[in-house]
Amino acid sequence: MSSSTEKFLLDANVFIEASNRYYSFDLCPGFWRAVKIEHKNGNMLSISKVKNEIVVKSDGLSMWAKKTIPSSFFIPVDDKQVIAKYSEIINWVDTKRQFRTFAKAEFAQGADGWLIAYASVNDFDVITQEKYDPDTRKRVPIPNVCKEFKVNFLNTFEMLTKLNVAFVLEK
Repeated sequence: MSSSTEKFLLDANVFIEASNRYYSFDLCPGFWRAVKIEHKNGNMLSISKVKNEIVVKSDGLSMWAKKTIPSSFFIPVDDKQVIAKYSEIINWVDTKRQFRTFAKAEFAQGADGWLIAYASVNDFDVITQEKYDPDTRKRVPIPNVCKEFKVNFLNTFEMLTKLNVAFVLEK
């Protein structure tokens, strides 16, 4: 698989969309194996707050997060530098008149700000299926915040390409 020196930090929507759509557990088990392998290789993580978002349902994704992927995959975000960066991010979002009050509140309650803070402090690329949208008002997209804080962001497919992951049909 990879020889990448980049480190990838995955958003909840990477897992949710993969399991519900194009990389479901029965259709493409290779995706889930690749995540596990790349974690073992030191290239891929997520944060505990993302795990909290994906274990709320009783489904295959929840079971995967609880029982299959090593507990070291979902790391805590209690480091002082991460907390300080998170505060900086929340303050920035709060000052932006572009975003509606409910969008700011939703962002502050979720994992996204923590994800970006951890990536910023620890030099990770954020992996998300969200798209940059300079005109949005009803939500605070991860890519918008990443751009402001100079954190690189990619989607799942760009990450898999960088890691040289290929899913091959075998019978």
